[in-house]
Amino acid sequence: MLNKEFSDTRRDEVRAVMRAVLEASVWLDDLDNRRRAAPTIGGQAYVGAPADVIEARLLGQYSLGCSYGDTKYEDDYMLYHDGGRVNYPRKAHGIWFMAQYLRFGYLSQPPDYAAVADRLILQDLYREVAQEMSVPIPDDDMKPFTVELDRVTFDAHNPASALNACRTVGA
Repeated sequence: MLNKEFSDTRRDEVRAVMRAVLEASVWLDDLDNRRRAAPTIGGQAYVGAPADVIEARLLGQYSLGCSYGDTKYEDDYMLYHDGGRVNYPRKAHGIWFMAQYLRFGYLSQPPDYAAVADRLILQDLYREVAQEMSVPIPDDDMKPFTVELDRVTFDAHNPASALNACRTVGA
């Protein structure tokens, strides 16, 4: 998400950053590469945490603390690319974030969700870069999704419904 002036005047740079993010995401989906990335990610310039702690998280190993014990995710660890399904800039996700800003009082009234998402989320630019790299484009941009924390299904076509549902579950 970028403002129009920046994306128009620095398009080649934005494309280069998108390409680098996609390449890094593909690279990080290989678990062996995560071990190699952990010291850099854990470094002071980024997270500032011990490399072994970062490596454990990248490999799906969590020490939850507070007597919750340790958890190892074998088939459900974080993915950064997942065959193109992760990186696509979905307008529905932007609309969800705006709805959360409204929910928690950062916005005083509902914005024109679709207009803001259309203006700020540069799917056209992403599509160009993805196509050059042969990265598949998901077709689920505005498909409803469930946020597990709230247990509420969010439909970007009707943000008010999800906000009302959050209020009824005590969120």
